[in-house]
Amino acid sequence: MKVPVTPSQAKQMVEHLVNLADAFAGTRWAAVTSQPASYGMMRMVSVHAERVPMDVRIFSSLEAAESWLDSVEEGLGWYSKSSPFGESETAV
Repeated sequence: MKVPVTPSQAKQMVEHLVNLADAFAGTRWAAVTSQPASYGMMRMVSVHAERVPMDVRIFSSLEAAESWLDSVEEGLGWYSKSSPFGESETAV
């Protein structure tokens, strides 16, 4: 994402995911951004996407996102780790 995601766009993404919950349930979705504002908005989307349930993670590099998508992982949700912008994330 080159232009920061707005709160309205984040809300629309969540509504879209919830409306298509049957199709997205159990899937993983990677978002790649170098913008701290977009990272925060996509983090909000990831929390709300748990209602689907699906696993949404945000990355600062395409390589990291592809590596995660290619990996085999059990379960959904966030795991303790550091964000690419220095904030700490914990499981929700």
